[in-house]
Amino acid sequence: MNISVPLHGKVALVTGSTSGIGLAFPRMLAMNGADVALSGFASQSDIDEITNTSEELSL
Repeated sequence: MNISVPLHGKVALVTGSTSGIGLAFPRMLAMNGADVALSGFASQSDIDEITNTSEELSL
């Protein structure tokens, strides 16, 4: 999904970002050029999965 505002050079902090829409939203931001910081509660295995997925997508 592309949004109309370019986000290159912008930083987004997304809370509740370890599952569901809270995880989908930062991916969309990153795909549109933003640097994204995630915050939320998750098990270590969930954190590792999010990290690996982000690295695979170059987010």
